[in-house]
Amino acid sequence: MSEPNESEFTAPEAVNVSVAQIHSLPDKLLLTVWTDDQQRFVLSLRMAKFLSGALAQAVEKLSLPRDEH
Repeated sequence: MSEPNESEFTAPEAVNVSVAQIHSLPDKLLLTVWTDDQQRFVLSLRMAKFLSGALAQAVEKLSLPRDEH
């Protein structure tokens, strides 16, 4: 996979995210992301774990001073 460019790490400051269990599907989560309109995604627990790790890495990278990237 290619190195992500800087624009892939940007998002509007007014982004809201919620995660909810789907009781009829215990191995799935409902991820809702919205700014002006809602986008909903059903994720397996495995995918949710992968995404949480990827987001943590992105936040860590963005938190470094500019010359350390």
